Amino acid sequence: MTSRELESPSTSELAIVNAPREYHDIDRMIWTLLVGIIAPPLLALLDQQVNHSLAEWACTSGRPALLHLASLFLLGLVVLSGIGAARCLKEIWLARAVASRPGLMAMAGVFESAAFTTVIVVQWLPSQLLLSCQ
Repeated sequence: MTSRELESPSTSELAIVNAPREYHDIDRMIWTLLVGIIAPPLLALLDQQVNHSLAEWACTSGRPALLHLASLFLLGLVVLSGIGAARCLKEIWLARAVASRPGLMAMAGVFESAAFTTVIVVQWLPSQLLLSCQ
């Protein structure tokens, strides 16, 4: 090989160098979609468990606001997972691949986020309106 051949990479070498970035974007999208599908139901269950576990301690210590903060924090995580799924849906929509498996996963993530946001809010309302520490 001459020194000129060593200095200029061939097109196949450039394709190999550029491939990991494309795969990184796909891996990021897959993880975002998985979190968008799996996180909302788990976070809604965690909200119910945390509120049940903290109720007695929060009421006896005179800090019932902790129950509301826990629900608000978990609600924010559910909304963030839905935003991630919505961003992936936008990318898939622009690529005109909505009828693909990632498109279905993105739509499911957005729907689950909306549904479990409603579940967390509905579970939070009785503790807010009925004053759970009385």
